[in-house]
Amino acid sequence: MPYQPHLLLKVPALDAVFLWGSADKAASRLADAARKAQRDVDTDTLTEGQTELLCGLFVEGVRAWEGVVDEKGAPLPCTEANRKAIPSGDKVTAAVAYLGAFAELEARKAGSGEPPISSTPAAGSSEEEGVES
Repeated sequence: MPYQPHLLLKVPALDAVFLWGSADKAASRLADAARKAQRDVDTDTLTEGQTELLCGLFVEGVRAWEGVVDEKGAPLPCTEANRKAIPSGDKVTAAVAYLGAFAELEARKAGSGEPPISSTPAAGSSEEEGVES
C-alpha cells in the first residue's frame, strides 16, 4: 500500500473549520513539555507554559480557515498576524480539537496496519530511562 500523507487536516472548532498542516517544531516542543512533566498535557489544568505551547501550535499549524470573520462579518484572512491576534483561549480550543483529530487519524492508521506516528522513544533508547509508563 503506498504512503499517502495527510497534508491538510480539516478540524471543526469554535463554529469554524481550521485547516491544519504540519507543525513539527511546535508539536515537538509540546511533546517535550509532556515528557518532562511525565504525563500528558491536562487541558483542564493548563499551566501558562502549556497554554503558550498550544498557542504556538495554532499559529504554526493552521494554514487556512473557514468561518472566521472580522467584527463586520467579513471573512478574516488567515495570515500569521491574524492567527497571532486570535484570543489565547480560542487558540487553545482549536489546538486541542486538532490534537484530538490527529489522535483519531493515528488510531485509524494503527487499525489499518500502518505504523502510527509516536513521540514515545524507541525501546532501549536513552530517553526511555526514567520515564514512567
